[in-house]
Amino acid sequence: FIKAMGHCNVNICIPAGKYLLKATVGIASNTVITGVPGQTSIVVGDNSLAAAFKALVGSHHIKIEGISFLGASENDKAAFTAGHEHLLYLDSNQDVSISHCEFFNFLGDGIYVGHSSPSIHNARINIQDSVFNGGLKKQNRNGISVIDGTEISIINNSFASMTRSDMPGAIDVEPHAITDIVRDIRVRGNRFRNIGGVGAVNVVLGYAFTVLPRSFNIENNYIENSVSGLFVRQLQTRSDLDVNFVNNQVYDSSMAFTLSSSS
Repeated sequence: FIKAMGHCNVNICIPAGKYLLKATVGIASNTVITGVPGQTSIVVGDNSLAAAFKALVGSHHIKIEGISFLGASENDKAAFTAGHEHLLYLDSNQDVSISHCEFFNFLGDGIYVGHSSPSIHNARINIQDSVFNGGLKKQNRNGISVIDGTEISIINNSFASMTRSDMPGAIDVEPHAITDIVRDIRVRGNRFRNIGGVGAVNVVLGYAFTVLPRSFNIENNYIENSVSGLFVRQLQTRSDLDVNFVNNQVYDSSMAFTLSSSS
């Protein structure tokens, strides 16, 4: 299947089994990748990789379903200290669907939604019905990081045992530049358990952005044993960010909701 990856307009079916990956595999536009849920496993064989699967910059219409991604062993202390290996790396992509996948033992993030294109932003990214588990020692970054994106939906997923103390948490929405755009972020119907870092869901807006961030809907999630449920930090206090934290259940956590302003 590796020979087919990186080409446009392909439909790739990966049979049940374990596949050792020793180089990052690129994903081009109009690609469908389908495995057998819980039985098709991509095992990362080189801890120095920036990612296991990486969508090519600007690629669009990508669907990934039924794949289990297995990162490095937690006993690899050097690799976990580096913390830059992501299992799935999106970069300035549009119309991406990820469902019924599993992300285990990631060193960096399970899914990293990055942005390197000066003209193309992430849009219409849907992540649902998937499992994220960082391992018993929680020596990793985040389950999902969103650096840039509009219409990002994270729905009906499970997050457990992840994030070291100096990292954000299970889901981190955190633009890195004033030109990054984060709007219409939906986090709904997920379950969070044993989450380290700052909290289960984090929205960190540290710049005076070219396009004002807006519309963050965190609703109907179940959060247990996390430092906090929702953590929001912004450069300046504003009333027009439209952050909604609705019908969430938070148990055995230090704080359900934290709003912080830093100038």
